[in-house]
Amino acid sequence: MAKVGAAAAFLGGVVALFWTLPRLGVWFGKVQTGLEPRRTAHFIVYASDPKRSERAGAEAERFVAAFVSRWGAKRGFQAPDPPVSIFLFDDHAGLSKHGLLKMGEKLENNGGYFSRGERAVALIRFDDQGLRHELTHMMVALAWEGAELSPWFSEGHAQWHEAGEDGGPPDIAIARCRELVRKGEELPLQQVLSADRSAFTSSGNAVVYSESAALFAWLALERKEALERVFERERRPGRTTPSEFAEAVGEPMESIETEWKEWVRQAR
Repeated sequence: MAKVGAAAAFLGGVVALFWTLPRLGVWFGKVQTGLEPRRTAHFIVYASDPKRSERAGAEAERFVAAFVSRWGAKRGFQAPDPPVSIFLFDDHAGLSKHGLLKMGEKLENNGGYFSRGERAVALIRFDDQGLRHELTHMMVALAWEGAELSPWFSEGHAQWHEAGEDGGPPDIAIARCRELVRKGEELPLQQVLSADRSAFTSSGNAVVYSESAALFAWLALERKEALERVFERERRPGRTTPSEFAEAVGEPMESIETEWKEWVRQAR
């Protein structure tokens, strides 16, 4: 009987632990940020304004369900389980403090992020486009464990899906890229493909962001089969090199750069 009792006590302790840990996580999130949590099916949304957290939670659930329905079978995306935290800070100071605490970065030049290690999205306030951008990062990170995504691809893909689950051209980024090309101030394609994460977090990152958005949009609109090959290469272990990108597109690098820039010049 003593052994049975000990086993029952142990099992009860395990059950209590699994019941308590998620609630402790929510409590710590509230203490660390001062934001009130709101639970949805797949997210815990923290915000100072209950209406904001309700809207963000509803949009996150809608987008993820539609994204999985649209792309899950083709690219392996699934809704997050266990839940992902979404932090909606009132200002950049809150985001910066949280980023410094969780990742050791102040994020001075960014308005949001998704962290696989933290399993969280963080944004300043809430806007649909910004949330969809970070949720796209989330879907890819959780589905393709072990993949070392090229930063241009990761950011171009996320900007494409700011428009929604089906995606669409990010007009402001493409207009900025068109102006760079017009002035001859754009980065060479090789440099965009080789850019590391620091290029997207440092001051002046608007250039590499806009060119990444325009490159992804060109592939999505003009080279759909090539884009699928790029997706397949990005899902494999190891960083995709510029030569592997050119091989996936099926054209020499010089031709890709010429055709892409011409599309940017004419894009409206």
